[in-house]
Amino acid sequence: MASRSVPLHSAPPAGGICPITGEAYSGRNSVVLDHLHPSLAERIRQDHPALTADARISRTAADRYRTLHVVELLRQERGELTQLDEEVARSLAEGAMVSTNTEEHYDEARTLGNGSPTASLPSAAVGHS
Repeated sequence: MASRSVPLHSAPPAGGICPITGEAYSGRNSVVLDHLHPSLAERIRQDHPALTADARISRTAADRYRTLHVVELLRQERGELTQLDEEVARSLAEGAMVSTNTEEHYDEARTLGNGSPTASLPSAAVGHS
């Protein structure tokens, strides 16, 4: 009796053409529509109702719709968005950190004479004689 070996990992899916962007993608750069968050898949189907549950779309298209979805949710909640709001939405959609360099702002605010935390204190207060 011959035994069949079962691969531990399945091969990545073959590439194709994204039904949203019309661009070619490799198998690793695609995602099945119903593997996305349900509200995101629903948002994509609003614009592309012919897509089936097992339709593959490019990650680029999924990322664009993820950003669009987050921006639309924020607009519903807050109304008109500022440029900062849109940058935050884009960062959230991309999973990127939203941060600022506080040292940069601090350095810009410093002037000669206040570079040291004790520069504005009387010399007796800091132990200078």
